[in-house]
Amino acid sequence: MQRGVSIAYSVHIFQISFGQCGSRDVCGSGVGRVHFFTLQGFRNRDLRPLLFDAAQVSPEEARRQSAKITRQLRMLRAHGLILKVPHTHRYQLTARGQKILAALQAAHQANAEQLAKLAA
Repeated sequence: MQRGVSIAYSVHIFQISFGQCGSRDVCGSGVGRVHFFTLQGFRNRDLRPLLFDAAQVSPEEARRQSAKITRQLRMLRAHGLILKVPHTHRYQLTARGQKILAALQAAHQANAEQLAKLAA
């Protein structure tokens, strides 16, 4: 006779790697807009034009894009990089998120020649 097995539902949050944070990704979209996002926070609606083409899209495609951003925001929340402002649709960068975003911005602006000069 088999024993009953209880399966608990769990949400897997994947590790964020630097390669995933491209210029067209949620964690890279703040590069150059750090001050705006720090002061006012941001919404899914604010990120969509930054990540996807601004051309007219069908309602189905807009929903798909919004869902993708929502999944990425959930991942960033789970890693403690952003937090949701209660009773709003806005998110704020945490102190840890600001440090990591600043590091991403510095890495984005650096090139191999500058790094070689600093290392010498």
